[in-house]
Amino acid sequence: MQTIPKSWKWIICYDDRVKIPEEVKEKAILLKCEYTGPAGIHARNHVLDNYNFQDDDWIFQLDDDNIMHPDIEGAFKNIDEYEDYAIIAFQQGFWNGSLRLSPCVPPEIGSFDVGSYLAHWKYVKHIRYHNMYCHDQLYVIDCVWGGIIMGSNNHAGQVAHPNLHVPPPLGVIGKILSYYNFIDKEDWSHPNYAEYQQRMKDKAK
Repeated sequence: MQTIPKSWKWIICYDDRVKIPEEVKEKAILLKCEYTGPAGIHARNHVLDNYNFQDDDWIFQLDDDNIMHPDIEGAFKNIDEYEDYAIIAFQQGFWNGSLRLSPCVPPEIGSFDVGSYLAHWKYVKHIRYHNMYCHDQLYVIDCVWGGIIMGSNNHAGQVAHPNLHVPPPLGVIGKILSYYNFIDKEDWSHPNYAEYQQRMKDKAK
């Protein structure tokens, strides 16, 4: 919870199997999804279908075992610079600080994780996650190419972009801005853990 930038809205989509702590309820927008399934796919689509996003909103999704890098808020401080982009992707690290993946242009399977990109709502509002393991990576491809590669996959059968011959671009930041499978444990030997912990304490002051 400490890694969520104060300037960002935090939305949690949950099902009956999850009990939300009271301290989280006070700080997050809560949505309930009646469907369960692998990798939170139904929950992701439930948020996209039911939350009132605005055209200028950027959407960043995290799994429960991933965290944001403390520099992520600063990296997107001037988000207006990316006005024409459908997706901004960045590097993701393992819990031990090593590089896990780097995004590429054009997008390819194996170069993205759900916690390694932001989606610009006004360009991707009709795109949804496929019900399969690599859904987060296919989502990037769908968003960038506007449905050309995978075809339109929204529930109403509409296309994402009126001009499919001009797909919105994919922006890439060559810096680790999220960690994969980083669960906050004091005994983990993360090479940058002490520094990370101190930075989060300083940020909370």
